[in-house]
Amino acid sequence: METSIVGNFNPANDPVENDEAKAENVAVMPPFGIGQVFYYVLTIVIAGMLVVGIIFIKKKVLVK
Repeated sequence: METSIVGNFNPANDPVENDEAKAENVAVMPPFGIGQVFYYVLTIVIAGMLVVGIIFIKKKVLVK
C-alpha cells in the first residue's frame, strides 16, 4: 500500500497496485447434455412450421 497516500510513491521500486491479485484460469465450455438435443428438435420444428406455412399461404391465400 505504498502508493495509496499521495506523495508516497518511490520510483526506485516497481509500482504495485493495491488490489493486485493473481489471475485465475477460466475455462469456457460449450453447452452439453440434453440441451443440445432440445435445440436440434426446436430447429426442425420451426423449419417445419415455416415450410407448412409457406405451402398453406401459396395454396389457400394466393389462389388465382
